[in-house]
Parts: sequence; C-alpha cells; structure tokens
Amino acid sequence: MTPLRPDLEVAALSGEVDAVMQGIVERLMLLPHADGASISTVDDEFAYFGVCAGADLPLQGRTFRLEDTLGATCLRGDLAVLRKTTGPEVDRCLTPGAESIALAPLEWHGRVRGVLGVRSPSLEAFDDAGVEEVRMLAAGASIALRNAEVIAQLAASERSYRELHDRAADAILVFDAGSVITDANKAAAELLLRPVDELRGMHASELFTSAELTAAPLRTDELKRTGELRSERPFLRKDGTEIMVEYSCRILDDGRVHTALRDVTQRRRAEDRLRTNLGRLHAIVQTQQQIAALELDHEMLTSTIVLRAQRLCGGDGAAVQWFEGHETVYHHCSGVAAGHVGLRLDRSASLAGLAALNDEAVYSSDAAVDPRADGDVCARLGIRSLICAPLHRDGTVVGALSILGREPNAFDELAVETARLMAEFIGAVLRNTNELQERGALLEMLRLQDQIVEHMQTALYVFSAAGGSLRLRFANKATEDATGLAIAEVMGRPLKEIFPNVPPALIERLLQIVETGEVFDAGQIEYSDDRIGHSIFSVKAFPLPDQGVAVTFDNVTDVARIEGQLRQAQKMEAVGRLAGGIAHDFNNLLTAISGYSEFLIGGTPDPKLRRYAEEIKRASDRAAALTGQLLAFSRRQVLQPRILDLNATVGDMDMMLRRLIGEDVELVTMLGSELAPVRADPTQIEQVIINLAVNARDAMPQGGSVTIETANVEVDEAPFVELRLTDTGVGMTESERRQLFDPFFTTKEGGTGLGLATVYGIVDQSGGTIEVESAPGLGSSFRILLPAEWAPVDAPDADPAGVAPAVGEETILLVEDELVVRRLVAEILESNGYSVLQAGDGPSALELLRRHTGPLDLLVTDVVMPGMSGPDVAGAVAAMRPGTHVLYISGYTDSSVGQHGVLEPGVAFLQKPFDADVLTRKVREVLDGAVVPVD
Repeated sequence: MTPLRPDLEVAALSGEVDAVMQGIVERLMLLPHADGASISTVDDEFAYFGVCAGADLPLQGRTFRLEDTLGATCLRGDLAVLRKTTGPEVDRCLTPGAESIALAPLEWHGRVRGVLGVRSPSLEAFDDAGVEEVRMLAAGASIALRNAEVIAQLAASERSYRELHDRAADAILVFDAGSVITDANKAAAELLLRPVDELRGMHASELFTSAELTAAPLRTDELKRTGELRSERPFLRKDGTEIMVEYSCRILDDGRVHTALRDVTQRRRAEDRLRTNLGRLHAIVQTQQQIAALELDHEMLTSTIVLRAQRLCGGDGAAVQWFEGHETVYHHCSGVAAGHVGLRLDRSASLAGLAALNDEAVYSSDAAVDPRADGDVCARLGIRSLICAPLHRDGTVVGALSILGREPNAFDELAVETARLMAEFIGAVLRNTNELQERGALLEMLRLQDQIVEHMQTALYVFSAAGGSLRLRFANKATEDATGLAIAEVMGRPLKEIFPNVPPALIERLLQIVETGEVFDAGQIEYSDDRIGHSIFSVKAFPLPDQGVAVTFDNVTDVARIEGQLRQAQKMEAVGRLAGGIAHDFNNLLTAISGYSEFLIGGTPDPKLRRYAEEIKRASDRAAALTGQLLAFSRRQVLQPRILDLNATVGDMDMMLRRLIGEDVELVTMLGSELAPVRADPTQIEQVIINLAVNARDAMPQGGSVTIETANVEVDEAPFVELRLTDTGVGMTESERRQLFDPFFTTKEGGTGLGLATVYGIVDQSGGTIEVESAPGLGSSFRILLPAEWAPVDAPDADPAGVAPAVGEETILLVEDELVVRRLVAEILESNGYSVLQAGDGPSALELLRRHTGPLDLLVTDVVMPGMSGPDVAGAVAAMRPGTHVLYISGYTDSSVGQHGVLEPGVAFLQKPFDADVLTRKVREVLDGAVVPVD
C-alpha cells in the first residue's frame, strides 16, 4: 500500500483536512504523465472541488452537479480509468485536453464521500502500476480524511465539553487516579476560595483538615469498587473556614474521577422552596402530563424521569419495578441500582408489593430492621432507606417507582410526596404512550388512505352541498388527467362553474343523494365545453356523512372509441363471413359463365349471337369485380404482395389520375425523398389510390385540388411509410366521419357504399392503418400508414397484353370437384394442345394416375375438396411421379386457402374466376420452370 508522507499523517491526526487534501493532490501530480489532479467531496446531487492542481486548478472552489462530472463513474466504489480511444466519456472532462483520466472513490463510514481524480494528456498514462498507485493513494487518502474528520469531531466535542464544564452551576473537580486535581471550574474556585490554577495539582487530602481526615479517611477503595460515591462532609476553604458540602463522585471511562460539589445550605434552601411550593409542583406535573404525548420514545422518557426522581428526592439510586405475576422486575435503573436491571423479587415480600396493595406511596426509613422490606435484597443493593410509589396504567397498579438511599433516615415527607408525584408522571407517560400508538396507527391509516386516493387512477371530486349548490372542496391528481383542468383552478368553485354545460337535472340528482343516502350510477355522460373537448365520462356518486357528495369518474372516450371500432370490426367480420361463404360457389359459377362466354364469342359466326355472348362476358366481369370488392372490404381477398416503391406507384398513375379527376381539379404530388419500400399488392394499392381520388373528386363539384404526399415516419419507435391524400372539398360531419368505412354507407346519390369500405379492407389486410381528418367546409385528409420493409424493390410483371395464348403438348392431370369448372378448364387446355386427365376428387385422381402409363407434366388441382385437399393430392402425386409441376386453383378466400399453405412464396396459385388467356399463360409459366416443381 502506498503510504502517506509523515507530514500528511501528522496533518490528518491534527485535523488539518486542507493540508491533507493538498498533500494528496501534490502526490498525484508526481504520477507519470499526470498534468492535473483534484479532490472533490460529493453528496447525492453535487460535487465540491476543494483542492486542485495543474490543469485542474481552474476547478478549485467550484461546485458542479454530480451528473455533469465524471465522478459519478466511480460512485459504486470502483476505480475507473477512462481513455479517449475507448469511450466518449473523456470528452465530458471539465478541463480540456485530457486523453486519459483515472477516478477513484474516497470512501469511509460505509459510503463514497469524495472522488480523487488525476488526468493526463497522454493515452499511455495510468498503466497497471500507475492504476495500483492511484488505488493505494486513494485508500490512504480515505483513511487520512476519515481520521481528520474524526479528529475534528473530537475537537468539537472537547470544546463543547469544556464550555459546559466551565459554565456549569455546580462546582466540579476532576481527579486523576492518584487523587490529584487535574481540572476545576469557576464554580469550584468560588466555593473553595482558591483560583483554578491553584486547585490544579492539589491532592484531595489538602481539601480537608487533619482532624476530619482522621475521623473519616478518604473512601478511595469504595469509590473504585462501586464506581460512584455520594455523601456529605466538611471541606476546608483557603481562608481556613469549613463548609458542609454534598459531593458526588463518579469514575470516568479513562480512570479519572469526576466530582460535583454543592453547598448543603443551598440545597436546604432549595428544599424549603420546594416544600413551600408543593402546589406549584402539582401544576408542573399536570402540564408535563399534557405534553408527554409529544415524546416519541417512552423508554427514554421513563429513564429520564427515574433520574430526575432520584435527584429530586435526594436518593442514591432509583428504579422502576414492573409486576410480572408474583414477581417484580427492575427496569430503568439509576445510581446504586444501575447494575441490577432484571433483578426479580418476590412481590409479596417486598415494599413495592405493599405499595401496590395499599395503592399509596410507602416509606421504610431503615430497611435493615423493617419487616415490610426484603432485608436481604436491600443489603445486596447496599441501601438502608427505601420509598416505593405505585405506578398505574388504565386504573390498575402495574408496578412501582422505588427511590433508594444508602443511609438510614435518608428521606423526609417531601421526598415521599415527590416520589408519588413522579410515579404519577410515569403513569401519564404510559397512558399517553398508548394514546400515541393508537394515534400513530390512525395517522398511518389516514396517510395510507390519502396516498391511495391521491394516486388512484379513478378521478375523485368531493363537493360540499349547501344552499342548493355543490362546491368543490377536494380533488385528486387523476382529475387533472381526466379533464385537463388544474386542481388549483377549480378548487372551491361550484360544480356549475367548473362544468358549465352540465345539465341542471344532473346537479339536482347529485343534491338528492345527500338526503336519500343512496349511491347513484349516472352511467356514461357525453360532455364538452370551451376548455374540454368532446369526451365521454363514466360517472358514479355517493353521499358523505358531512353533507358532502363524492363523485368518481373516468374519461372513457378512448374506450368508447375502441368499443365502436370493435363493433365496426365485428360488423365487417360478419359481412366478410357472408361474402366468403358465397365466394367459392359464386367464383365457380363466374368461371364457368366467363369461360363458356369466351367460347361463344370465338366460335359463333352470327354477329347478333356474338353480341349476346359479349354482354354475358361483360356481366360476368362486373360480377367478378363486385365479388372482389366484397372480399376487399371484408379483408378476405387473396393478395399477391411484393416489395413496392410507393413513389414509383404514384408516379406511374399520374396521367391516369389526372384523367380520372378531371381538368377542374388540380393534382399535386409531394413525394418524400429516400422513401422506404413497403410490402403490398400493387394492384390493390392502386385500387386504394383510385378510390380515394374518385372520392375526393366527388367532394369537389366546383373544382379544387388533390394533394398526394409520401414520407417516412416513426410511430411508437417503429418505421412506417405514410401515404396521405388531401382534398379541398366539402368535408364531412363527425357523424359521417365515424361511419365512413361502414359497408354500404354512402352520402352520394346512386353510390354503392363499397369504395371506402374496400380501401379500409385493403389497408387493414396489408398490415396498415388509415385515419381521416375532416370538417364541414374544410376538406378531408386520408392518412395511410404501411410498415416499412427495407428490402430490394421487386421488378414489375411484364404486361401480358397482346401476348398470344400459350399452347403446348404436355400431359396435365386436372382435379376439380365442381363438374362445370372441370369441364371448362379441360376444354380450354385441350383446345390449346394439351392432353388432359380429369378427376372429380383426390382418390379418383390417384387411381387414374396409377392406370396412366404415359408421362405426367403438370397437376392442376383445386385446393379445398371433399376427402383429400389439393396439397394432399399434390403430395401423393409427387411420391408417384417425382418432378411433377403443380398449379393450385381455388374460389375460396385467402383465410381458407392460406391454411393449406398454398400462398407461400414459390407456389403457383390461380384465383377463380379466371379467363382462358390467364389460365393458359399460367400453365405455360409453370411448365416452363418459373415455379419450382413439387418433390
């Protein structure tokens, strides 16, 4: 351990704290590469720089918040070395130019009291040896500073003792072990008529005449044995006169003897004053009883009373004896009884038992011959005189206060009365202690209730009911959160002023419960005024016993909104289930109608019949579009998502949107830079933009502007891409805004009510959210948030327009349980050169494949079929004919299809209804290897 210099150790022991701190800083500056050092003391909030050197010298005498210093780094008790190359903390150094910093805690009495710091402009400073030297120096510094603090405290204690010693009213002499006076106060000099300097060095025997010493030698051996000695004897003054002095000697911890002297004449005068003012003593005791409840430590207070009782009665000792069954036990002992705490006596054979039996103070002037006292115990205690006064608790005697004297006839009637009064005082302490404990428990309960009320989440107002009005007298913190009204602004005001729009009937109802005493549940109440926006409160009220009314309420606006959203979702779910239930059969029918109408169009020479067939085809297309819309708003359509650039999507639609909204509506695009990609179905996103643009156009019959914006945003620390479409149209009411996305709700004459419902369904199914801001005459703004996807943008599909139908000569196994669809698909494929094996279910298909000896290139199967599902058939086919390609077809919704796993990437899927061109191109795409075959 690195020691302190001898001069620092001397300074520490002499209490020179500043010298110690300066020496330690100088020692730190001797460390290799060190250019600055400091020692600061710390508390919970601040660091105080006491001694600094070198580059840290500007910090000397300054105070900083602890969190602004680097000292907080080592407050856990660990030495820390900071280097600029390993962390940014060095840049927070309060003095510039540091490259390395060593910080060590200065700890004593179990906690960090300061920080030792040394800095260097070199990154090479504070190697292992240097760190160890800093650590050892910090340890030595902690010891030195602790010693300095202890010495300072001892010096202050010594000064305090000296001041009390010099100013004491009683004469005080201090003797060493050889009975030589080492100290005396001014009162002793005045009593013995000798200067203090003359008294110092005198032997105790010089304070008495030779005749007195011969008659009564010094009781030095008795004092050493008992530790205390009290008696009276004549003392010799300098002028040759003798005075009777009462003295009390006590051996101190260091072996010295502290002796207090008092002129007996002064005591006698004091006794006379006490005797003549006994009534005043009664009044003092009564006053003390009233304030005793202020004393929190009844044990300490009882001990103090015992000491005072001993002094007031002139006894050599005192004790409180508590009764335990047939025994009495010594507690709170002083004087000659101090060494007998826990002493047990037979209650029936003691003077204390007699005092309890008679319920009055009892005095034995000589216990050695008094049969009422336990002579053996008194002899053991070394006492001859004894007073016992009963102690009461709740009207029952529970013990006794005993005053003890070494000499017989030590007490008079005044002492007996004083003992009785002091016993009453102890009884008052016991009584008030019980009351204090009960009061403390009650206060703790009230404090707990206050904390519960103040911190509970439910808002609470307490009103006083008077004069037909309710005036606020209490509010908890939750009311500010629920209403936005500060407590200070509303306290003391009538309810009608706090909530001016509250119906009078509600106020009247609240006043009634004061009379009826019933609990009132007002349910949910809608409220708004100039300060409080439209809110919904759940309100309850109950009466209080002091003509008051307590009103609890919660702001359930958000809950009501969420419940409305839940009802909306349930409504959408119900409609979606209906749409999904009919989607499969409807799509099969549409597939057949569309496919056969195509055959009629291509194979009918009669123009009139061809026109009829074309009308059938157009009707089926419109029916397919309607089905798509129904599935979109119910979030059940099959999406084909890809990684998109929304900016590119909006840019590609620019010309189409301008034609769509018309020349009297201006289109403004504000596209964000470095926009994050999103994962969505491009066709569906285009549908969203088109529907919103058409909705905006319809809201601006006199023209206006539509602004499309994109931007990167963060919501709850998650990245999103924002697509916002804003118009300058007529806007909508709050009621219209709440129903905006309901299916079949429309404000346009002839509207279907599916446009915005479709938008909502697409956004929701794409994992996004949509919000609307609107007001009458202020236009509308639709804000769509889609999760950001940091991945490369997928290339767009090639435009199939104008491409001739794909043909082939491969063999295809077609499995479809719907006969009309199976026949149609087979005819389309066979008309394009393919050989088709047809089966109505899975087992039939597998049996057909077992009999088929030729090649099999492709399996086209419905997904959901009775018995075996499409994936089950595909698995069996893969086992029989490895390498066979698979194309799934289905008219079911995404939830029904998705659970079969056919929507995974790389799996070929075709949604019904489809036309012949789409089917043949998809078949060709699968056969040509665009999709991995099943293995």
